[in-house]
Amino acid sequence: MRQSGPDAELVELANRCLLPAFAGTSVPDWIRRWLDQGLAGVVLFAGNVGDGDRLAGLTGTLRAHSPRVLVGIDEEGGDVTRL
Repeated sequence: MRQSGPDAELVELANRCLLPAFAGTSVPDWIRRWLDQGLAGVVLFAGNVGDGDRLAGLTGTLRAHSPRVLVGIDEEGGDVTRL
C-alpha cells in the first residue's frame, strides 16, 4: 500500500535509495510493505543464503513481489564465496 499525503513523494524517493538487510531465509512482512512503497532492494548476508535452492526461493519470492527489486549480497571480511 502506497502512502498518500504531502510526505508520500519524499518517502518514495528515500525508499529508492535504501537496501536494508533482514534476518532469516524468508521475506519478512515489513520488507514486503516497504517494497510496496518503492524500496529499491535488499542486501543478503550469510544468514539469508542457506543453500542454493533456499537462496533461489528467497530471491524468487522477492522478485515475485516486486520484479524490479535489486538484490545484493555481501560477505563480511572477504570475497563472496557462498554462491
